[in-house]
Parts: sequence; C-alpha cells; structure tokens
Amino acid sequence: MRKVLYLFFPLFWACQQKQAPAQLSVYYWKTFFRLEAPAQQFLQDYHIQRLYVRYCDIILREGEAVPDAPVEMDTTHLKGKEIVPVIYIKNEVFLNREVSVEQLSERLSQYIAQINRTYKLSVSEVQLDCDWSLKSREPYFEFVQRFKAENPYRLSATIRLHQVKYHHTTGIPPVEEGVLMYYNMGKITATGANAIYDRATAQKYLSALRDYPLPLRVALPVFCWGVHSVAGEVTHLVSGMSSAQADTLRQLSRIGESNCYLVTQAVPYQGQLWQKGDIIKIEEITPSDLQTMKADLFKYMKQPPKEIILYDLNTHIYTYEKDFFKKLR
Repeated sequence: MRKVLYLFFPLFWACQQKQAPAQLSVYYWKTFFRLEAPAQQFLQDYHIQRLYVRYCDIILREGEAVPDAPVEMDTTHLKGKEIVPVIYIKNEVFLNREVSVEQLSERLSQYIAQINRTYKLSVSEVQLDCDWSLKSREPYFEFVQRFKAENPYRLSATIRLHQVKYHHTTGIPPVEEGVLMYYNMGKITATGANAIYDRATAQKYLSALRDYPLPLRVALPVFCWGVHSVAGEVTHLVSGMSSAQADTLRQLSRIGESNCYLVTQAVPYQGQLWQKGDIIKIEEITPSDLQTMKADLFKYMKQPPKEIILYDLNTHIYTYEKDFFKKLR
C-alpha cells in the first residue's frame, strides 16, 4: 500500500503544477466602439472578459505631440467586461527632441481620465504601443517612467520580435509586462511572402524568447488584407479583404494556386479603381497558421503565456470555425 501512495503523490503534484489554459482577450481597434450582436456572441462563446480598446493615437502636429482620433464609445453591452486603454504612439514623437515628455505624460493622463469620466469607466491597466528605435529609446523610456509615476495604472507595453532578439541594445521598457506582437513581420510586397505572418522570418527570432527578461503575453493576428499593386509596385492595402471575398469578384482571376489575383477588367472597390492587369495579393491567417504560431511560441517561451490577445475584433474573426479559438488557450 505504501508503494502505491509513493507513486500517487508525484502524479498528484504533476497535475497540480499543470499550466492553466491561457486567458483569451481581444483588441478593439476602431475609432467608434460598439459591440454589435456578432461581437457580443463571440465574447460570450469564448468567455472573453478583457478588451484592449484603442483610446487614441499620439502624433506630431506642428512639432507638438498631441492626442488624435479619440475613441467614441457605446458602452451598452460592457457590463462585466474589463477595459484596457491602448495608446498608440508614433515613433516620430520621440524622435523630435522638442517634444516635452513631462508635458506629454501630463496631457495623456488627463486625456485618459477624461475618456474614462465621459463613459463612466474604471480601468486598472493602460497599454502603450510604440515601436521605438535606438534613437527614440531614451525619451520613450523616460516618458514611460514619468507616466508610471503620475498614475495608479498597471503598465504594459507592446514588444516586437526585433526588440526581443536585440533587447540588450534596444532596451526593455520600464513596465510590469510586455505583449509580444506576433504579426506584421515583413515588408509588404506585390508578390512576396505574407507580411502579416511568415514562419521562416519568425524563426529567426524565436530562440531569443528564452532570454527575454520581461513577462510576456502574446498577441496573435486574426485579420486579413489585400495588397493592390500596379506594374509590380504596391499602391495600397485593401482592409479586411480575404480570399473568400476575392473569389466572389468576377473581375478577378486567381493566378494558379497562389494567393494572387489578376484584375481582368476594371472594377471599383472600396473607393479605389482597379485597372485591368493589376494584381491583388491576399494576405490572411489560416487556422493552421495560428496553431503553428502557438506551437512555436509555447516551445520557445520560458513559460506559456497566461494571456493570448486576438488582434482584432473584426468581421473576419467570425469566419473561423466555431469553437476554434478554444484550441489556442
């Protein structure tokens, strides 16, 4: 009987130590926030309680750092949800030495408080989204420190793959936690690799995750776009365009088995005029891509992420198979 107990306790301890499933959250990246019926159902189906909502951008205007495009909100269906304001800051803000980080910190603090008062929101965390560079690192980090000292919020910051691999040079922002943005990995081209996600590109950076000292959540892409090119030159992106949509347009003809379509006759689409001979390349993320992303990240991260954030809550997210995202937790 004693031997049986000896065998039982290690098994019991192993079960106790098993990693809990990751929390599933979403970004909301529109200037007007409203949870329509499909979004409400999606949040309910996946028991999503936390939404990362873009509050505003910080841009340069006449040499001054100012908030831009503030969010407007319909809070009708927010009961029981946690809101995390996300502030997108253009890198050019911190490249301008005339910008006062003290003033920017004060203004942003007031701006967030104003939005919270207007919509009667109580928030405990703020996320800063800035793809800083070597030249902007010092003023950006100084801004983060000041903002942190002036506010009660827990701070998180977005982290790109190159900032993980070269963290000894690029530095680590003074925040409690980072969010690895596991998408937008390459240059947008007319016919080349998928710029949203390319595994070959990602694998050049993954091993560095083992040495990254900041705790990380993970953001995964669930969006798509079309890349419109003329004579091999990219002209613009067609937001939200999938291969399923492209297949419905009779003016487009898929080129072999590729993700590229030839415009066979002129057609207006989303305010643009596509001419005969133009190319539309579809870049989208398949369920298989997401499973591969998860497997690669879980393999290389020091510990599995406690939270996976889907970017973002848009109509394309509803095209995935029912219950699919439960497999990512």
